[in-house]
Amino acid sequence: MTAYWLAQGVGVIAFLIGITTFINRDERRFRLQLAVYSAIIGVHFS
Repeated sequence: MTAYWLAQGVGVIAFLIGITTFINRDERRFRLQLAVYSAIIGVHFS
């Protein structure tokens, strides 16, 4: 697997987490999922 496909895979995972973040009604779970999303985006762009 090349670095390009690895980065694309991480980006897709971050995208899916980002979409599902706003479905949550529980504020605690929302904050946790938003933190995970931010961490994955950070890894994606580093």
